[in-house]
Amino acid sequence: RRRRRARVLAEGLLERVAGRDAPDAPDAPDAAAPPLADPGADASDAFDADPGDARGRGLLARLLLRPSVGLVAVLAVVTAVAARDLLPAGGGVLAGGRLLPAPDGASDLWSAYTASWHPVSVGSDAPAPPALALLAGLGALLLGKAWLAVDVLLLASVPLAAATAHAAVSRLVPGRALRAWAAATWALLPVATGGLAAGRLDVAAAQVGLPLLALSAGRLLADPRRPLRCAWALGLGLAVVAAFAPLLWPLAAVVLVGGALLARGPGRLRRLRAALLASALPLALLAPWSAALLRAPGELLHGPGRLTGDPALVDALLPAWHLPLLSPGGAGLPLPALTAGLVLAGLGGLVRRRRHGLAVGAWGVALVGLVAALALTRVRTPAAGGDLDLPVWPGTALQLVALGLLVAAVVGADGLRAVLRRRSFGWRQLTAGLLVVAAAATPVALAADWVARGTDGPLQRGGGVALPAFAAAELQASPGTRVLALRPAPDGTAYDLTSGRGTVLGDSATPPSDRQRAALDAVVADLLAARGSDAAEALATRAVRWVVLPAAGADDLPAALDAQPGLTRRASGDLLLWQVTAPSARLVVLPPEAAAAALAGDRGPSAALLRAAPPVPLADGDALPPGPPGRLLVLSEASAAGWEAQVDGRVLPAREAWGWAAAFALPEAGGRLEVGHDDAQRTRTLLLQSAAVLAVAVLAAPGARRRRTGLETVREVGA
Repeated sequence: RRRRRARVLAEGLLERVAGRDAPDAPDAPDAAAPPLADPGADASDAFDADPGDARGRGLLARLLLRPSVGLVAVLAVVTAVAARDLLPAGGGVLAGGRLLPAPDGASDLWSAYTASWHPVSVGSDAPAPPALALLAGLGALLLGKAWLAVDVLLLASVPLAAATAHAAVSRLVPGRALRAWAAATWALLPVATGGLAAGRLDVAAAQVGLPLLALSAGRLLADPRRPLRCAWALGLGLAVVAAFAPLLWPLAAVVLVGGALLARGPGRLRRLRAALLASALPLALLAPWSAALLRAPGELLHGPGRLTGDPALVDALLPAWHLPLLSPGGAGLPLPALTAGLVLAGLGGLVRRRRHGLAVGAWGVALVGLVAALALTRVRTPAAGGDLDLPVWPGTALQLVALGLLVAAVVGADGLRAVLRRRSFGWRQLTAGLLVVAAAATPVALAADWVARGTDGPLQRGGGVALPAFAAAELQASPGTRVLALRPAPDGTAYDLTSGRGTVLGDSATPPSDRQRAALDAVVADLLAARGSDAAEALATRAVRWVVLPAAGADDLPAALDAQPGLTRRASGDLLLWQVTAPSARLVVLPPEAAAAALAGDRGPSAALLRAAPPVPLADGDALPPGPPGRLLVLSEASAAGWEAQVDGRVLPAREAWGWAAAFALPEAGGRLEVGHDDAQRTRTLLLQSAAVLAVAVLAAPGARRRRTGLETVREVGA
């Protein structure tokens, strides 16, 4: 019974903490069974066995004597030395490459996930990625620090990947040296170190989670008796990893369904149903974000994070022969030849007759990943808000290739020494020796190269660019006002339209609509043209108070901004600052003359109109004064369904101002003004999603099964 199992497990835990082995109990799992004796046991049972007799040792001594713990500790030291410039000792947060700075606290991540409207640029009602909720949960465990959750996921991804890989390989082979080699090689792959250098959270999550997902997939395809229970657990785990790395979901679905179709033996139909269920669960558990991914495949291919044309992130001219050597291109990568030993070891696994089917299946996974990687290198997607076509980084597909090669290598190496001993010395022993030396040198060479080179990528730790004190104070005094931050780049000038906090983690996943982005692109392009225009007035309708430009690499942009009649330079030095002279606020009341121009679709008020009928700033909750008919309440947020405005409980008719903004027709009488966005639909969606996750978690929970040993019935925890 569950109550008795919980009591026995609690007593065993107390005995281990006290430094003594738990006494034999009829209801306790058989701790003396070898790791491979029970294929349905939990992977944590075979993390690795205690070396020698551990009687009389405490819990700390038991942990320190485990080879897996020593391996994780060594890789943690290697990571600390290689990523020495990224450690939090000097303060600041990680940012750069694909990674945006983390917000102040974990509650900010949770609020961004649950919100129905996101104040990104001019606003967006796109669903936030579930990865924000997972990071918020991790940050809550880390004393509410969002930046620490990002640090743990990125900087600890190498030792954590080694731990999960060791636990998974322990179910395949019993040799400690072979398990340690596989875990170290997996953790130090070029895609792992390159993903860390580029600030790719998707790569870090997949590197940690893929070994456990592969273990669950193997159980689903190998055990025709209980495939549905494995499917619930595999689908839930795949949803967690796909929340960070969405491209992994379709690749895993192809592998699962293909494996179920090609599997031999009885129960093929049950395995196929289980594979389809596990493949479909992420689509349901991650809705509505998963549905948005299918409508916008660019985010599915690129993964989370800021998209730029930086060649340090994606190598558009990557040679095709780099892909079989697991080199995805970009910054932070070793020489491609350093992984040749792993590829040769994977090929050697195909020669062995023992467990030949598993090696062939592993190579099938590797070929699926390789074909996907080759296809991704030939795909170009348009950059958000621009005409630049961005290449796709093939790192996620290469993680599948590496997984298949490692499984084939460890299966081929298992028991190889005993086979060679039974044969006279010849070419077999010589070839095997060379393969062993090449494979064993792979993790050592990768670690040495990483330590010597460091994390030479765009990811950095710093405090960001701070506005002058007077500008920050003015933004704080006027909530909802924005800053247009220009970023000169070799391929053009990019920009961010943000509040005073700047662009933070998750903002890139909830961009405004294409129509809103195109309209803002046209305004910024006119602003940077040295001919003068009404771009500054158009920015004022979007509540822009300041225009910021770093002096480094600015070239002729300062002269173009000085030529704009609606801008006034306020600061120089490392950070150039211009103030928008037109009145700007989040919520304004337009007089009838300006309201007519706004409803006609003009881009912004002219200078003469601003002098004749200036807008009146308001705040939500203020008293609306009475006025003439034809007034218009304009909100500096994108026009979208869900915006509501009321005056003394009376709902105001919705309009669209300046061709993009949410607006409302005002009555002549005044009253108490309330403006907000309806979040009822988002709340219902979150409740349904929570219920679905809870139901799947219950169905995936381990149950009890019976095994008869002699005349006794032993109840033990299943996988």
